[in-house]
Amino acid sequence: MLVLAALLLAVLFVGLAMIVNAAIYTESLAVQKDDSTQDAIQANQHAVETIGEHIAYVNRNHNASHRTLGENFTTNVGEWNQAVVAGKTKRGAYSSLSVNSILNRTEVVHENESHRFANATGAGNWTLAGGVETVSTYRMEVHDDALVETGGSQPFRIRAQNGTSWELAVTKDSGTGEIVLTVTDGDGNVATCRTSGPTAQLDLVAGTVDGADCPGLEVGTGVAQPYTLAYENGTNGRGDYDLTVLTSARVDDGQYHAETGSPRATYAIDSAIVVHTYQTDDVVYTATVVVSPDA
Repeated sequence: MLVLAALLLAVLFVGLAMIVNAAIYTESLAVQKDDSTQDAIQANQHAVETIGEHIAYVNRNHNASHRTLGENFTTNVGEWNQAVVAGKTKRGAYSSLSVNSILNRTEVVHENESHRFANATGAGNWTLAGGVETVSTYRMEVHDDALVETGGSQPFRIRAQNGTSWELAVTKDSGTGEIVLTVTDGDGNVATCRTSGPTAQLDLVAGTVDGADCPGLEVGTGVAQPYTLAYENGTNGRGDYDLTVLTSARVDDGQYHAETGSPRATYAIDSAIVVHTYQTDDVVYTATVVVSPDA
């Protein structure tokens, strides 16, 4: 039996990325004229498109939580496998898919400025997300009337932790009227930034306060991923915020309101790593691909 092991080193995405992949497949076909090889490549492209459609479907219809998303997605993949085995492609060829891992996306919104930075149950110490791989957006407006005095106990903190920790403490200096940001990065470096109250606009991805750079303010600076992102003393903070995180772990939906209220979250599968195997009497073709939804 001729064994052909094909590892796709490029990340294969549905949609626009498939245009690029079409050129890759075309080049492969130009080199390999064997019919079994051509069938394998075409079967892999079809499998990638199918998985992208499945991700988009569960994102639209089964998005109550990451658990619901993951369970429905893996069920759909299993049903696809059963249908392929039952249908049996030409020349006795079989295709199968297995899910290696899922990258979850969570969008969090806290827009009720009258509410403190507690979770849905009112707890001030709580975890926004575990297994954080990427924070793509994180904007926050802080009001000074809920902040404790600089140097006082139990200030509102944001913490990213994985062995070492990045920490932002937000307080107020009643003498100057300033909002004070004290940042400690994962290497232990401490920086302090100040801005005039009564509010401060933070961008924790760009690392700015009211548009000005603040050293170390980028969330998770100096901390290895994946990390846990949490609030401490959230009842000593008020304002609004929104963030989008990509996580290898499921976010605890119990921390958030389901549809309305602050904070609330929406859930989706951002991408999945799947292994596609195509097998005939002549060829075994295996491809590991990263697939994103087609919509």
